[in-house]
Amino acid sequence: MTSLTIEVDSADPAALAFQYHTVLGVPATQAPTGTLSLTLDNGAFAFVQQGGLGFSGLILHHGQHQALISIRGRALLLRIE
Repeated sequence: MTSLTIEVDSADPAALAFQYHTVLGVPATQAPTGTLSLTLDNGAFAFVQQGGLGFSGLILHHGQHQALISIRGRALLLRIE
């Protein structure tokens, strides 16, 4: 199965997760790492605090593998695990 996680950077991840929850009607869950996320049918939104604002990355999951596309300013980083 393939899914996509959109990582959103915010100064207040909990408040932003609550706003997305209000709009989408999906409950937020907290991972052991502390990251809040909203899980949809074929993807998720993950809310992080990494010093930026807005869209900060994509994680494409396919079976046991995942590819992380991280966006910081103009630089792109692709990591495949």
